[in-house]
Order: sequence, then C-alpha cells, then structure tokens
Amino acid sequence: MKKIRTIQAAVLEEKKLNVCAYVRVSTDQAEQKNSFSAQMQAEFERRSNMRGYSRTSKSAFTSEYAFSGKLFCQNCGSKFRRASWGTGKNKQFVWRCINREQDGVDKCSAKTVKEKDLEQAFLRVMNREQGVKVTKFDEEIFRRLIEKVKVQSMVEVAFVFKTGFEVREIF
Repeated sequence: MKKIRTIQAAVLEEKKLNVCAYVRVSTDQAEQKNSFSAQMQAEFERRSNMRGYSRTSKSAFTSEYAFSGKLFCQNCGSKFRRASWGTGKNKQFVWRCINREQDGVDKCSAKTVKEKDLEQAFLRVMNREQGVKVTKFDEEIFRRLIEKVKVQSMVEVAFVFKTGFEVREIF
C-alpha cells in the first residue's frame, strides 16, 4: 500500500509540475504574442506615417530605395517620388515632388532633384559634420542615421538626423 501511495503521489506531483510548466509556457507565449502584436502595430503606424500624398488617398509605402519616404518638399509639404530619366547609358534617377507631378507647376514650384546629387550631398555632410571618411554612398548608413531630408530647392537640402541634428547642404 505504501508503495502505491508513493507512486500515486509521484504521479500527482509530476502532473502538478506539468501543469505549472504548461501555465508558464502559455504565459510566455501570450507575452510573446502581445509583444509581437505591439511590434506589428508600431510598424504599421510607422509605415502609415511614411506614406506619400496622392489626390485620391494615401499612396503605397515602399522602402526599396534609401530616400523613399524621407524626402519632403519645403514648398508644399508633400513627399518626393522616384522617377527615371533617359535610357541606356544616359539613364539617371531623379526625385520629384508628388504634388507638382500630379497637380502641376501652379500647385508647387519645386524642381526635380537628381539622386546622385542627393547621395553626394549626404557624403559631404558625413565627411564634414560627422568626421567620418566615407567615399561611397551606403543606403544602410543613410537609413540608420537620417530621419528625413527637407528639399529646399533643386540645389539645397537639409538633412535631419534621428538625433534631431539638422545640416544644410548645397549641391
């Protein structure tokens, strides 16, 4: 009898341990789910804020290019959209104010900005202000450091770092 009670006690104790482990695992999974849900909500909010302007509604967000969602027109407040000009060896990428592109010159007088000019301006800012010797544009560094770029004109921009530091640069 004593042996059976000991075995039963051990089985009951094991079940308690399993139940406790199950509850602990379930709690951990619930916390992970809540954490993941919060992270997803934050990402949705971030992308929602990065969407561009369009006449009908907000346009789709894309982070395919380093300057996507970061260029802002100082004339009208709209974002810039990437476009390509030319073909073959003459092909170049430019950024245009969405408001001007859709509604015309009477709505916004901002000119087109060449992507290469933006990249070179960023390199000059990094070399001068940050004390870093950078020779080639790196999208990863740009995304990590820059919150937004205010396009003053086709020859002047202001880089706003995530720390709040703002630097003006002329092409």
